[in-house]
Amino acid sequence: AGATSLKPLTGRVALVTGASRGIGKGIALELGAAGCTVYCAARSSRQTGFVSDDRPVAASVGELTVEQTAEDVTLNGGKGIPVPCDCSDEKAIEEVIARIRSDEGRL
Repeated sequence: AGATSLKPLTGRVALVTGASRGIGKGIALELGAAGCTVYCAARSSRQTGFVSDDRPVAASVGELTVEQTAEDVTLNGGKGIPVPCDCSDEKAIEEVIARIRSDEGRL
């Protein structure tokens, strides 16, 4: 029970949209720290080469991609999975949810 109390979301699966920065990134990191598997979805991605820089951010925050957030989730104790995705596209979100159900059996 000790490990579960330290990581209360072990075995749980979450989808966090807007996970490359701001509140979305913060939520993803906290879910990871609680032991959750976190699918990190956002447009900014190394894979697509698109990195949104239309909003000011502090230079100290580092790379703002879904891959970086997923790596940070894993470093925090969870399992981070990057999902490059335009979260404003309903079909894209449906595809992400189908992938999660296929990979994890649930969301």
